[in-house]
Amino acid sequence: MPTRGFSLLELVVVIAITALLTAIMFPGLNTARNTAHKLMCASNLRQIGTGIILYSSDHRDRIPGSLMSQMDRPFDQMAVTVQDPEAEPGETRFVLDGLGLLVGGGKFGCYCDASECLFCPSHANTHTYERYEGTLDKTNFLLSFDQQVWANYQYVGQNGQHDSDFDPPDSVQFLDDEDLLVTDGFRTKQDFNHQLGMNRLYGDGSIAWWQDVENSFYNELPEVPLISSEEQLSCFARAWSEFQENDRR
Repeated sequence: MPTRGFSLLELVVVIAITALLTAIMFPGLNTARNTAHKLMCASNLRQIGTGIILYSSDHRDRIPGSLMSQMDRPFDQMAVTVQDPEAEPGETRFVLDGLGLLVGGGKFGCYCDASECLFCPSHANTHTYERYEGTLDKTNFLLSFDQQVWANYQYVGQNGQHDSDFDPPDSVQFLDDEDLLVTDGFRTKQDFNHQLGMNRLYGDGSIAWWQDVENSFYNELPEVPLISSEEQLSCFARAWSEFQENDRR
C-alpha cells in the first residue's frame, strides 16, 4: 500500500505553528537565561568576597591594594594587571593589582577557587575569560605579565566615594557592613555586564542586585575607555552621583 506524504499546505501549517510557538517561548527563554546569568554572577562575587577575607588573613587584615585607585583612575579598577611602575622606560611588564591579587598566586597562593570567577557570563565586551585563558593557567597562577588583563568586575573598595584626599579602608577591621567592595564592571557602556543593573558585594559579604532605574547610571558611562585621570574622575563623579540618587529613589 503506498504511503502518503505531507502536502505543501500541511508543511506550511506545521512551519507556521512552529514559528508561532518559538515566538511565544523565546522571551521566556531569554528571561530565564538572564536570570541564570545573574545568579552565576552573584556566585562569582561570593567567591571574590571569600577570597578577600582569605587574603586579609594572610596580610595582617589588609584588603588587596589598587594602584589604579592611587593613580586616580576609578574606571580602570577592573584591571587584574597594571603596568609595573618600576619597569624601565620602554619595558612592557605588568604586575598584579586589585582583584588580580586574589588569583595570581604569589607568596601565599590563590584565594579564589578559579580565576574564571573574575568573568561574568553576561559580559558582552572583549574582556572574556577565553581571551585571557592563555595568561591564566588551571591553578590560577598568572603565567606571564606581558599583557594587561581586565576582569569583568569593578573593585570599588571605597564605598563609592572616590576622592584623592580620602584614604580608602585598607583593613577589614575598618570595613562597615554597608561598604561597597565590588560591583559588576562599568569601565565603559559595553563593560556594564547586565545593562539593566548590577550585582554588588558589600563589606559584610552579602550580595544584592541593584536596578538601574531609567538607565540613568548607564547613560553616564563613557562610550570608550577614558585615558586621563582628570576625565575619569569627572565622569566617575557624574555616574556615581546618578548611582547614589538611584539608591535614594
